[in-house]
Amino acid sequence: MEFARRAFRDLSHSAWTLLAAFLVVLAGAELTLAVADSRTGRFIALGAVALTVSLTTSYVAVRRLRGKSVRGGPATGAILTIVALLLVLLLVAGSFLRGPS
Repeated sequence: MEFARRAFRDLSHSAWTLLAAFLVVLAGAELTLAVADSRTGRFIALGAVALTVSLTTSYVAVRRLRGKSVRGGPATGAILTIVALLLVLLLVAGSFLRGPS
């Protein structure tokens, strides 16, 4: 039973780390697009915040994957992941609404 629990925990932390890395890539790409389209200062600031939160989420996920404790526990990681996901979705939606440059 302990082996199954440990295997599930390792698999879930690996999936969380993969999601966090995907959010970092998306936030970085959206920030790059916002900088390239320099007429939207709001999106540059939002992209910078999204990238910062995504990098923090990735850091927390990697620490949890390695078995190290994180200040605030798993709730901190969950909240950071949700905030990063919402910020990246907001950036993507804004990019679609803005249309082609």
